[in-house]
Amino acid sequence: MKKNMKRGLAIAGMTLLLGGISTVYAANDFTFSFSSNVIGKTEFKLSNMDTKCKSKAATYVYNTNSYASFTGNYCITLDGNGFFNPDYKGTYKKADGYMYTTTYGKIKKNTYTVNIGTNSDLIPRGGQIKGAGSIVQ
Repeated sequence: MKKNMKRGLAIAGMTLLLGGISTVYAANDFTFSFSSNVIGKTEFKLSNMDTKCKSKAATYVYNTNSYASFTGNYCITLDGNGFFNPDYKGTYKKADGYMYTTTYGKIKKNTYTVNIGTNSDLIPRGGQIKGAGSIVQ
């Protein structure tokens, strides 16, 4: 039952059109669906400790559930929300359906938003990246 609830919430979160991030079922979990860079709205209160983000995404034909013939890339950044608060940028991962871990090291205690970027040419190719992640401390 819990697994089906999580799956249902994840699918509901992935129905966003041209981009967005939403909280799924716990404070540090999120979903995303985008064709261009996304600035998150949900805030996560994180502690002063080692932090990583586990994420899984795939590349789809825009606004469908069909896999694209190419693979896009995405990068998850923890935005410190302010001039004096640091951001923690991850490395680019392939949106190929596999689980990846981004390690940020020890971060400063703060409230962060998750921003997701791409260096892929998704829009001209009719692509979209859909996925989910979890911030782990």
